[in-house]
Amino acid sequence: MPIVQNSHAGAHYALDIDGLPVESLKTISGLDVQADIATEPPGPDLAPRKHVAGISWSPGRASIGMGMGRSMYAWMKGAFAQGASRASGTLATADVNFRQRSLLAFEEALLTAVTLPRLDAASKESGAFDIEFEPMRVRLAKGDGSD
Repeated sequence: MPIVQNSHAGAHYALDIDGLPVESLKTISGLDVQADIATEPPGPDLAPRKHVAGISWSPGRASIGMGMGRSMYAWMKGAFAQGASRASGTLATADVNFRQRSLLAFEEALLTAVTLPRLDAASKESGAFDIEFEPMRVRLAKGDGSD
């Protein structure tokens, strides 16, 4: 599984789509939990009551190089051919010693945006696809500490 280092907290990430690694993952963000807070009318003590009414996950965003791997290519190809494409995957987070600390599994993620790289022969930047996806279900688990 290829590992990507992001600039914050020395964390490393690895992404799998449908059980196969995404080979040239450059950056990944999003997939953060969000909560809707409901406020009920004040009771006899005149203090409003608040509680979590529902949770959701923010869309995932990734930047992926040209050598993206078979599963990522199939997901994007399906989105272009059929207009919509869903896939499941996992995002593993590792510490500075490359030991797995958390595992975020997402299911039935819909590919909602694909930005194609600029094809400019004069550019010295490597081309990357920017994608955005929204999962139907997300499960967060503690990592097993493996390398």
